Amino acid sequence: MVDESGPLVLKTPLDLAAVAELYDAFYDTLYRYCLRRLYFRHVAEDAVSEIFLTMARRIGEFRGKCLRDFRAWLYIIAANHVNQFIRRKFRDKRLLDVLAEQTLQRERGSREMRWVALYRALLTLNEQQQHLISLRFFQGLSHDEIACIVGKRAGAVRVKIHRALKELRPTLQRLLDDEYVWEDSNGR
Repeated sequence: MVDESGPLVLKTPLDLAAVAELYDAFYDTLYRYCLRRLYFRHVAEDAVSEIFLTMARRIGEFRGKCLRDFRAWLYIIAANHVNQFIRRKFRDKRLLDVLAEQTLQRERGSREMRWVALYRALLTLNEQQQHLISLRFFQGLSHDEIACIVGKRAGAVRVKIHRALKELRPTLQRLLDDEYVWEDSNGR
């Protein structure tokens, strides 16, 4: 486990073993974040690799003193990478809709299908809202931790998350209602 006080983080720019230890400590967390934002496993794996390459290239720019600062810096890199990927690869949302629809056809009524509905609903939010929802509910970070990552006060983060959820709720409900209508019409 990585020490919260930060000695490992402070020696990282000079020590490849420290970089490797941070990689091991944060890989799973970043993978889950990327998977929840990008949905496809192979895309999330590639994204995490790119994020760590960016971290390694830019480690000299890190000015924090502790693990919390490092985590915030790493999430900023991750959010920027994911947002850039979405803009670049999914500019034409029809591709994602086709892939999601194929998954829906295979998985009607399953937990996977409900995840697809949630993912499609999340795509209706702006990038900042998606990022905040991912950090709070998929990564389990506190409002204070998220505030450190996004450079806002915890109260502002709470309000932004509340508004994002309020905006997300009707879209998600409609998509889930569509799921149950489909199931009822097919005798499930």
